[in-house]
This record gives sequence, structure tokens and C-alpha cells, in this order.
Amino acid sequence: SSAASDVYKRQGINAEYGDTYPEAMASEKGLLLPPLFEKSKKDGTEKRSSTRMGKELYHAAMVNVDADAAAAAQAKWSRFGYTKQLATNVEVSMRSRENALTIARDGIKWVHDNFEFGDGDKVVKFSDAMRTGKGGFSTGCIKGNAAPPASGEFEFEIPYGDKVLRGDALLVQVDKWVRDGVIELDCGNAIATVVRTKKWLDLSDRYFVLLGASSAMGPLLVLLALGANIIAVDICPEAFGMPEGDFDKARTLRKPAGGRRDWWGPWAGPMPDGRRGLFAAAENSCGTLYFPLPEAANPADLSLSQQAHLAGCDLLAQPAQIKNWLVSFIKLHKLPQVCVGAYAYLDGERFVKLSVAMDGIIQGLLTELDRPSQVALAYLCTPTDNHLIPAPAKAAVRGNLVRAPLWQGVTSLFPKMNKPNKIKTVTTDDGRDLHAIDAVVADQGPNYITAKRLQHWRAIVAREDYGCTVSSNVAPSTATASVVSNKLFALAYDGMHHFRPMEVFKQETSNAVMGCLLIYDMVSKESAANPETPLPNPLSLFSTTSFHGGAWRCGYKFTSIGAPSIAAALCGTAVNKYLTLYNLAQTAGWFYMLVLLFGAYSASDGSSVWSHIGEVLTFFQNLAMMEVVHSLVGFVRSPWHTTFLQIFSRIMVVAFVNQVPQVQNSQGIYIVGVAWGITEVIRYLWYALNLMNIKIKPFTLLRYSTFLPLYPIGVYGELVLLMAAQPWLSLDRMDNWVLCWLPGLCRLTGVSVSNAIRYFGYPMYAIGLPLLYSHMLAARNSVIKKMKASKPKKE
Repeated sequence: SSAASDVYKRQGINAEYGDTYPEAMASEKGLLLPPLFEKSKKDGTEKRSSTRMGKELYHAAMVNVDADAAAAAQAKWSRFGYTKQLATNVEVSMRSRENALTIARDGIKWVHDNFEFGDGDKVVKFSDAMRTGKGGFSTGCIKGNAAPPASGEFEFEIPYGDKVLRGDALLVQVDKWVRDGVIELDCGNAIATVVRTKKWLDLSDRYFVLLGASSAMGPLLVLLALGANIIAVDICPEAFGMPEGDFDKARTLRKPAGGRRDWWGPWAGPMPDGRRGLFAAAENSCGTLYFPLPEAANPADLSLSQQAHLAGCDLLAQPAQIKNWLVSFIKLHKLPQVCVGAYAYLDGERFVKLSVAMDGIIQGLLTELDRPSQVALAYLCTPTDNHLIPAPAKAAVRGNLVRAPLWQGVTSLFPKMNKPNKIKTVTTDDGRDLHAIDAVVADQGPNYITAKRLQHWRAIVAREDYGCTVSSNVAPSTATASVVSNKLFALAYDGMHHFRPMEVFKQETSNAVMGCLLIYDMVSKESAANPETPLPNPLSLFSTTSFHGGAWRCGYKFTSIGAPSIAAALCGTAVNKYLTLYNLAQTAGWFYMLVLLFGAYSASDGSSVWSHIGEVLTFFQNLAMMEVVHSLVGFVRSPWHTTFLQIFSRIMVVAFVNQVPQVQNSQGIYIVGVAWGITEVIRYLWYALNLMNIKIKPFTLLRYSTFLPLYPIGVYGELVLLMAAQPWLSLDRMDNWVLCWLPGLCRLTGVSVSNAIRYFGYPMYAIGLPLLYSHMLAARNSVIKKMKASKPKKE
């Protein structure tokens, strides 16, 4: 068409790329990819190419800072070759602040100059469509029915597992996440600051625009619970052909009555994954929900059911109208600041277009409001991207690789499985070392990563050029309903915890923690979101306060642990049952030993104590060596070397007693029998109950308290036995499998067995006792602290 040809001449597309504009394309509607065409392999028709878009976008973004890297991106960007080009883009950005800013600015400029918009009659540049687009929406409003806290102070809470954590219990868990490496230290500090600073939690004077308000990963429920004002943008049920629903009925439903096919939309709800609709969520909160209605609609003339059917808009078809509505709303209410969160998501190339649409709205707000700083931005970064990471995370990667269980090392021999997590270090132009982790999952595709890159670029430009507050934190891998509906993804997530320190979170936990970090970024002057906070590199915005779920500290590359995680999940049930049976067997064995010990005490046949209990005690103590195997193969998280030392010292004592009949009726037998027996019955039973998810607080306290007297008593008994056996030990009596190595060592060093015990064994007890005892005291204190923190506070 002539209109399309005019656009081409104006943009110089034909001259630059040699394309001809297909006639049918002039009637396209909504936001369109750039006019870079390729023939469809299915039917031979011309279509806009997202691959060619990627080539030209990354070339344009980098050409002014590294022509060679730009040329490589233009030549090699492809469905499976994009990951290397993305890594190069990040590396070039890391070299200097100027590089990162130039790439972000040029990337955004190319997008706005080359994406297009069609209204069915003509196609124009997207930037022109956003500038000249007319119309808007009227505004509906629902105020929550819940009252704010009587005390005037909100309390932040995070659902986790089967509990809702708040106060001290929440702080203890945050500290554990930091120590385990699930989150970074600054992230833990940010969450703790929000939890402690309750005056920050009253959001009744703050406004948040949520583009994609019903997003599973969005902060809607967290913000409403704290009294925030939400300006919600989501799809219009009427425009998308959804049936009109009964909102009164929708309030009582847990899921759409007829499934997704008969879904009434996000406003009436409920959501297909079981969440409340937007209207019901607002009603049950102390917040306020504003939403778009058709421009001519009067909310007073419509029932809530009618409003729920007419509410909403189309980000891909009405970005200019959405921008106009938001600008008018902000000016009408004279809002000093509004936070715009980009949470909408679609699959494939539609996600790229959606990100461009949201960016166009944000660009319009930045240029049309009185002050750009009136706009704060909020994004969620994916952990499966190429990010800068702090130096401690790089060191933790090496440590976790060294400490990985044996089975993970074995599976690394297979192609594409458990490959070491290699961290890229770049020395900047001013001499700093910056570190980046490449956790991009190639199967996500180049469209997904391009959509996220555009968000990164906007975050950088808004913060650096416009002085905006920008919250853009890394969110963890999350088991949302849509993700776990895929059985392979569900299995991978179930098994990912075997790769220390990986942890996959439930949706409600991720929503809460990311909402908490958003609050921190909006309020704290110390946050990296504050444009006044200096950063080593603009990309450092995405490396601070990261709740990455362990992806930045795992010893293995995130992209390589999927298949092993699935295998681990499939084996997990069997392993759980095996460990339960093992611990129950040990419980029964040690209890039986105690019964035999008390029988020996009352026996009058003159036989030795060891003749009553020796066989049983030896068997179950030697069986404990399986716990070293459990650690090596990853059945449990305990370090294998610590486990080995703790168990082997006991096995050595048992072996000496078996070799020296003269001590088999010693009082030391009673001492170690009682001390070991009571300790092990309680310990193994506690493990078994926990594996069956039976948690009894008094029994937990008992398990972490009996060692206080029994551990030193047991050590005393061991020393009594060693001193009694010492005069009778000789090299020719060391035929026990545990002691078979000792004669060779003694002959090699020229030291007798007796002297080896005297000069090596006793000092080891003197060193090991206080170390292990203090370690167990620390573990006990930690458990007691958690138990106290989990008690509900009295009103």
C-alpha cells in the first residue's frame, strides 16, 4: 500500500535491509515487529522475523562501542546461537559505565524507531503511534472492606512451607537463607530492614501501576494487604470474548466453574490457578483498586459484574490509550510519585512486543509528566539470565563445587549434565574486577531474553538519565501453577534442592519476598534503586539485593542441572523411604542394646557385659558407616568427612574392646552403653519422625538437650576403656578390619600401639571434645532460637 511505502521511505528500511513490504502487511493491527521479513517454512508467505529483529537490534545496540562484537551479533544471532552473543553484549557493557549506558540508550532507540503499529488501515512507527494516539479510558474504583491494623502498624509476613513467618521467626529464616547461600547478604539485610521498620509498611499514600496486575509473580496481594493504591492494567474480558460472569458468585468460587474455557476474566475471577480475581482481592484488603473502563462508561451506572466484564484493556492494541489514561490519572490526582511495574507476560515473540508496549507507556510517562522523577519503575529479573554477581558469590561457587556429593561428580561425565559454573571476570577500564554468571537457559529462546534485555536497558536509562527510582531485583525459580503443570518442570523443581544451595519457592513466598524488596527500594535511601546511590556499573543495579534462590552460588551451571534434578526427584521418594527405614532400624537396634545392657547388669551368671551387648552394639555402630555413604551420594547434606570422623572414633573404641577380652567387663562398658544408647535412640527416632514430617517440639528440645550430660559422659567412658585396654594391646592382635591398618603404621613410624594411643589418641580427645561440644551447643542454641521465634506473640 502507499501508506506502507511512505513509512518505508521515511525510515529508510528498503535501502538499509533490501526488503520489500508485502501488500497484506498494511492491514495488520496492533504492535508489530520491525519490517524485517522472511519466508515462512510452512506456507512460503512473508512474515516479520524475530530472528532478524534480534540481529539488527543487538548490532545497533553495540555498534557504537564495539564494532566487531556488533558485527558478530548481526551475523550469528540465532535460535541456538543467541546465548554467546548475549554474553558478549554483557561483557562489553561490563568494561565501562559509558559502554553500558550507550548500549542501553541505543538499544531502546532502535526499538522505538523500528517497531511498528498498525490500525488496520495504515502502519506507522511505534514511537509515532504512541505520540499521536488519541483516546483513553474512564476509571473504576473499588475500596477494600478490611480495616488497617488497630495499632496503626502493619506487620510484614511471608508464607513459607506450611507456616506464615513474621517478626523474629521471619528474621531467623532470612538469616538462614543468607547463610545457606540462597540469597545474598544485602538482600537479607533489605528484607530484615523492612520487617523491622514498620512505619514503611503503611502504603496508603503510595500508588502503584501494575501492567499485568493479575500476573502470578506480581506484588498485587502484598501491596493491597498494606493499604496501597493499585492502578491495575489487565486484559478486558469483553474484548477477548470471555463470558460475562456473576461477581457475587465469583466471590465464593475457588476456581472457574467451567475451567479456563468459561473463565470470567481476571477482574471477576477466580483465576485458573485458584487465586482470587482482582475485584475480590481488593475487597478483602485495606487497599484501593483503580481500573480502566471504556471511555464513555460511567461506573455508577454499572453493576460490579458489568464492570468486571468491561474493565481492562489490551497492551498490544491500546498502548497509547493506556498511556493517555495514566498521564491523566496522575495529573488529576496530583500524585507526587507513582511506581510503574512491568509484570505482563506472553509466550514467544509476543513477549517481545509486550515488553515494547510497556516500554512505550513508560517512555510516554517520562516525557509527558511534569517531572520524570514522578515515575518510579519496578521489574522482576529472572535468575536464568546473564547477571553481574558479587565477589563472595563467585567464591561460593568454587566451594560448593568442591563439596558437591559424589553422584553429582559422576553425572558430570555425561554430556550437558552438571557442568561447572564458570564465572566470567572482566577488568573494567578503571581497573575494577566485575564478575558475571551465565545462567541463560537456551530453551527459553532469544525472544524471552530480548524482552528481558529491553527491561534492563530501560531500567538503566531511567535511573541514569531521568533520575528515576528503579527496583529491578532477581526473583527465584518459582513453582507457579503454569510451570508445574509441565510434569518435567515439576520433577526438576522437586529435585533441584539436591544441588546446594538451590531452593525453589512456592508462588506465595516469591510474591511476598519480592514485594518486600520492592518496598525497600521505594523507601530506603540506601537502596541501589535510588539514583543517588553510586554503582560500580549500571548493570550492578541487577546484582544487588538478589533473591536468586541459590542459582548464583551453585557449583554447577544452572542450565546443566535440569536432567540430574529430574533423576534426583524420581529417586527422592525411594531415598526418603530408605532413610526412614534406616533410622527406624537404628532406633530399634540401639533400644534393643539398652535392654540387653540392663539385663547384663542384673545377670548373675558371671559372664562379661560385652558378651551380652557386644554383638548388637558392634553391628549397629558399624552400620552407622552407611551415614558416610549417605553424605557422599547426596542422600543427606551433612559433610562426609565430619560424619566419618564422628563415627570412626566410636568404631575404633568398639574394635579395641573386641580385641581385648580383659576390658570386656569394665565399668566403661556400662558408661558408653548408657550414654551412646540413650543418645542414639533419641537421635535416630527424631530423624525418622522428621522424614515422616512429624514434628514434636518437646521431642526436638529433648534431642538437642540430652547431649549436654551424655556427650561428656560417653567420652569419659571411651577414655576409661582405652586406658584399660592400653596395656594389653599388641601389633599381633590387630586382626579386626577396623584396626588392620594400625600395625603397618606403627611399624613404619616405630611407635607402639600403646604409645600411639598415649601420644596421639588422648590429645585428639582433648582437642576434639571442646570443638564438637561447642558445635553442638551452637546447633542447640539455633534450634531453641527458632522454636522461640515460632511461638505466636500474645496480644
